Amino acid sequence: MNIVLSPSNLKTFRDCPRKFQARYVTKELKFTQSPAAARGEQLHALMEAAVKDGWDSIKWPEPGNLEYARGFIQTIWNLKAAGWLVKAELETATDGLGNVTGWWDKPPQNFMRSKIDVCATHPDKDHVIVIDWKTGKAYDTDLIQLAVNALCLYPITGKTKYQAMFAYLDSGTVKDASLEIDILHPATYELKDNSPLTDVMLAIRGVKKAYDENQWPATKNRFCNWCEVQACPNK
Repeated sequence: MNIVLSPSNLKTFRDCPRKFQARYVTKELKFTQSPAAARGEQLHALMEAAVKDGWDSIKWPEPGNLEYARGFIQTIWNLKAAGWLVKAELETATDGLGNVTGWWDKPPQNFMRSKIDVCATHPDKDHVIVIDWKTGKAYDTDLIQLAVNALCLYPITGKTKYQAMFAYLDSGTVKDASLEIDILHPATYELKDNSPLTDVMLAIRGVKKAYDENQWPATKNRFCNWCEVQACPNK
């Protein structure tokens, strides 16, 4: 399996293995940044700067969601004032065995990586707070992203409990989730009901099986109408 896993490619596989193949295996699907993605990247960069240097260090371009964004930044600075160590755009990577690897390391040394929008730890607390900025409509809680974040952060923090806040800049909506890490190696994980880790483990095993068997079935999902993959029976 010649790929470093991430929240984005695991979610792509979960939604449709055929799209995963087109984007990451055959590379027939070339990367193009949509206007929505470009906007999201700009707002993420501004939030990163505000987390580091304060709200007054940036000029927010959109009056319609300014109060939501400023409120989220105030929440983070309240954490700082309460003794939390806050890091923005933290690049994390692991070998899947509970060890830290370099962000740019190749497989098999590098098994999984994730960039964390905001990570907060406290010397007197037993959990990690993870905040992820979202734009657009608020969907269900992103359990795959939370699980990958936790698996990549564990070798750095040594903490097993994670609380996530998925913060939607356009609506002020917050989706909360929590997770407790109880594994070091994905291959040894026993699937459990109602565990956020189960979603990511199923995706990991699915990717490995698809590579081993070279089988990439097209799966109909809510994104099919916008999918760029042309050779697909669901078109």
